[in-house]
Amino acid sequence: MSETFRVYIDAGEFSCLSRIDTDVLRKQLLAVNGIGPETADDILLYAFERPVFVIDAYTRRIFSRLKLLAGDADYETLRHQFETGLQMETAVFNEYHALIVRHAKDACKNVPIVSTAVWHIPAHRVKGDQFLGFFFPFVL
Repeated sequence: MSETFRVYIDAGEFSCLSRIDTDVLRKQLLAVNGIGPETADDILLYAFERPVFVIDAYTRRIFSRLKLLAGDADYETLRHQFETGLQMETAVFNEYHALIVRHAKDACKNVPIVSTAVWHIPAHRVKGDQFLGFFFPFVL
């Protein structure tokens, strides 16, 4: 039996786990071998419907290309920036992350397809809060 499955059973399965405070549950998930911050946050957001923003390669790629974040910023810093910049609701985080994934898969690939990029913004325009604030509710 895998460690993850054993932890799940030992904790009382979904019904018991769903009653645990988000921060405590996140720490418990991170303590499981093989579960890192992104996986823990995926579980919290999608399985437990908790307002936790998932930072993944797609998020880093899109927002670093827009010059809205440093590509080497650590996970927790980025997560905090998104969580404080967006409305703290599970549905908002879920939809925002889904849109990021969709855009990254469709247009913002490892090699960008600029002609189809929904968020294609000329580099000289990616400055100043008034322009960025129009597209994003926060500036990272």
